[in-house]
Amino acid sequence: MSLDEKIREKKVGEIKSRWNDKTKAYLRDVVKVSYSFGGVQRGFDTISVLRSDEGAKMEVIPNPYSDEYVSPRSISHEQWEQFLIDLFTKIRILDWKSNYVDSKVYGGTQWEVLIGISDELWYRHVGSNAFPKNYDEFKNLIFGLWRSGK
Repeated sequence: MSLDEKIREKKVGEIKSRWNDKTKAYLRDVVKVSYSFGGVQRGFDTISVLRSDEGAKMEVIPNPYSDEYVSPRSISHEQWEQFLIDLFTKIRILDWKSNYVDSKVYGGTQWEVLIGISDELWYRHVGSNAFPKNYDEFKNLIFGLWRSGK
């Protein structure tokens, strides 16, 4: 691990230590949530939710093998805040391990969740054929947010 990576990891740790149910500091700190999923054979799709002055902008980046275009969507401040509250209090994403791997499966499904604090700082969870217990709840949360956008 390089010195820059160690410094970044320390800063993320300090910020993350403020995130709890009582202070809800994540409402102020988090600027982006990104979820990528897919596999080596079919590519990866990504849903990004980026905080904005109006609430949040959502974007889907289809896998590189797709010629599909998906129009961006927007959500309100209230929807953005409720999404973060659910992410941190119901999904309890801070309780997730940083890495989930089932090494007995070749190929399969890989995924990544990034919680952005700034362009340079993020909190990351990844997996390959292994998932947190409430992974499906997380997927329902982010896909539900996408469906609610305009």
